[in-house]
Amino acid sequence: CYSGMFYGCTSLAAAPDLPATSPVKSCYSSMFYGCTSLTNMAPLFPSTLINGGIGSDAFYNCALSADVELNCPDLTYLTGRAFRNSKITSVDMSGSGILTLGSNNGDCFQSCTLLTNAVLPSCLRNIMGNTFNGCTALKTVTPLLPGSVKTVGTSAFYNAPLEGELVLTNGAFARIEGSAFRSTAISSARLGGTNDLYVGQYCLYQSANLTNVVFTSGAVTFDPNKTQWCNKSDKLTAIYFRGAPPKNFGGYELPYNASDKLRVYAPKGDADWDAFLTTNTVKAV
Repeated sequence: CYSGMFYGCTSLAAAPDLPATSPVKSCYSSMFYGCTSLTNMAPLFPSTLINGGIGSDAFYNCALSADVELNCPDLTYLTGRAFRNSKITSVDMSGSGILTLGSNNGDCFQSCTLLTNAVLPSCLRNIMGNTFNGCTALKTVTPLLPGSVKTVGTSAFYNAPLEGELVLTNGAFARIEGSAFRSTAISSARLGGTNDLYVGQYCLYQSANLTNVVFTSGAVTFDPNKTQWCNKSDKLTAIYFRGAPPKNFGGYELPYNASDKLRVYAPKGDADWDAFLTTNTVKAV
């Protein structure tokens, strides 16, 4: 009965002060949807009252213009479009129990164009598609990314100017979907785990600051459509394969029109790599 409770209340400027005995333990779907004057969330954040989750469209298109703290350990989910198009400037989820950001359609922070930094929980496992897509001021995500992450969804950070080194090397890590880090400012990437790693098309495409990529272990499986996972950058000089030869290799797995400065490094004296290099056009050193 709480879904859509304040839907479309365009004059609502502040969230209600919920008493400790309130049965409302979550922000339900569309609870504050379209509250275009809603700027004050002090009664709710930070709060131990929000100890279930935040539903889809809960704060969609609100005028929130503050730092948001979501640090209740019992906060376990944050679903699609929860804060989409809002004016939040930072979000801290480090103390929460969130395992998955977004739902099937993801986009819980999509188009939050004033969002500059996000702190993720150490327990986070999945970042769904479009979660931070279009967050054009988002330069800092801490950590980048948590060691618990298993998958990064399609266009999750597309067009967010993330800076620094992307590290995804835990044992459970398995998938980077298409365009996940497209058009970011990431300078280097360390990718891989004990599982085989799937690399989607365009996952690091148009990331002009990228200098090197290290595939740390396991086998790398590129997208079967054989489209580029990254493209030419004058700064990209090295790609390292530390594990088995890649699968679905077919000509576009190296950056399109790669710079003459680019070198690909592979294990020496490895029979699988020796066989691979005799049947593929890639040159390794």
